[in-house]
Amino acid sequence: MEGDSENPFENRPTDDESSYEESPFENAPSTAEDEFDDLPVIADEFDRSKLAMISGVGFVSLAIFLYFFVILTWDTMLMMLSVTAIVVSALVALFYMLDDLRIRPKSMTERGAHFLAGMSLGVLVLLIISTAMVYQSDVLMAMPVFVVMIVTNASVALFLYSMMWEE
Repeated sequence: MEGDSENPFENRPTDDESSYEESPFENAPSTAEDEFDDLPVIADEFDRSKLAMISGVGFVSLAIFLYFFVILTWDTMLMMLSVTAIVVSALVALFYMLDDLRIRPKSMTERGAHFLAGMSLGVLVLLIISTAMVYQSDVLMAMPVFVVMIVTNASVALFLYSMMWEE
């Protein structure tokens, strides 16, 4: 049985004797980069006005949400926490994107701006903890503060990117 088996390397040509008529890679499947060369580049053609529109919808949604869930309830603590959440959430987005904006203080470095964004994010975490402590008996009363933080941060980031991002 051992003598009957074929050695697959026995008759293989060496590199010197190679008599390939064509390249072994000629019929190889194309790479992913080759497949997408003919497609249009969407990122270069993307209109930032769409992001501005989404940001505007976010700000209007935030105003409506604040009116119905914070102002009409007239809970002073909830209103104070919501206003603080708006200011600090806007600062997080501003400081994080500050180095890439057209309008920025020249003395502020990227590291300094990201440091301030991290500090503002820490204040938001403290705000979340304090909101949970104040409204621990009624969790639904604390939900507007969380929604306000998320919508404000997203809307400010989209606004800054669409209007003031440096190309």
